[in-house]
Amino acid sequence: MLSEPECRVLSSAFDTMLMDFDPKDAVIFLESSGILNEHLAEKIETKSTRLERLRELLRIYRRYARDCEPLISYFEFAGQEHIAKSLRRDLDHILDGCNHPSTPRFSHHLRLRKLLAGGVPRVWQHVRRERLMNNVANVLRERADLESFFVVLHGIAGCGKSSLAAAVLAAVPDLLGNCFDSVIWLRDSNKEPKQARYLFADLLLMLWDDFAIDPPKLEDISSVYLRKHIQEALIDRPNVVIVLDDIVQKETVMWANQLGLRVLATTRNASLFASASCSVDIIPVPGLTIAESTELFSVNEPNFQENDSCVSL
Repeated sequence: MLSEPECRVLSSAFDTMLMDFDPKDAVIFLESSGILNEHLAEKIETKSTRLERLRELLRIYRRYARDCEPLISYFEFAGQEHIAKSLRRDLDHILDGCNHPSTPRFSHHLRLRKLLAGGVPRVWQHVRRERLMNNVANVLRERADLESFFVVLHGIAGCGKSSLAAAVLAAVPDLLGNCFDSVIWLRDSNKEPKQARYLFADLLLMLWDDFAIDPPKLEDISSVYLRKHIQEALIDRPNVVIVLDDIVQKETVMWANQLGLRVLATTRNASLFASASCSVDIIPVPGLTIAESTELFSVNEPNFQENDSCVSL
């Protein structure tokens, strides 16, 4: 199986490969390299479109290859040097721990689509707390190359934690694209330990590839197999940041920690994260200052429209 950073590189090269490469041409080469067997090769070749064949090839390659070298060797063999060089450059960049480029990789409209697809709420009326937003963004950039982490926004109820998390992802253009390929937003608020599994069942559905087989029946699945399916789905979504909004119980932290997720969390109780085995950054979110409160209440109320999917502070 490929490492998580190598899975990220393949994901970032998807559009380039889709434009200039048909996986049918590489099947014999990859069979001779020992990556594919006859059964796996047939699964790729029977797909009806190039998009489906590429998805299937990458899904198989992530699970059966030890590194990206055989695929790079094929592109060199086939005279597609631009793809080979792009893969090598991205691998060197990510494995050497180089800084992420400052120029946004995603266009504005693509970032909007990613935010909407991930369920990130729009922030309509809020106070832009620039210094705090920059602080959160800098910590996320610093942690982006880790395989798992918690960046925790901690503060009292109503201080604007959820609003801050949504605003950072929407307003800082290099986070989504340069640091993370996608985002999934889930609201927790569950106080019953047994309900934690339902939150992560929702995560599995959000991660699931529409082109793969149907997801398992979640009503009957055990916690052990649920974790296994999530870890399997993460292979194909290697560079996703999960927002867990309003964590109130340690079971949610335990699940996320065991799954090795990259998490941006909001909570009123920072002590819940004391048992996490990965990197944990606690960022205090203070209440609004008098000036910020004045700015919030000076917003033109007639222009405000109620929207259940929006956060208000």
